[in-house]
Amino acid sequence: MIFSRFESIGTYLPSRVVTTEELIGQLATPPSFDFTAITGVQERRFRGEDEDSFSMACLAAEECLNKS
Repeated sequence: MIFSRFESIGTYLPSRVVTTEELIGQLATPPSFDFTAITGVQERRFRGEDEDSFSMACLAAEECLNKS
C-alpha cells in the first residue's frame, strides 16, 4: 500500500488591502450598526494591478517548496 503525506503548505496573500471602513465609505447609506463588530472582518485582500492567479499560485508554490 502506498501512503502519501503533505510535506508543507504554501500561501500567498494578494498585495491590495481593502478595509471594511473603505468599503462602507463607498455606500450611499452607511449601515447604522458596527459592521466590523458583527462580521469580525476588518480587511480583505484583492489582487494588485501586477498580480494574476498564475503569479499568485507560483508565489505560493515557491513558499511551499522553500518550507519543505
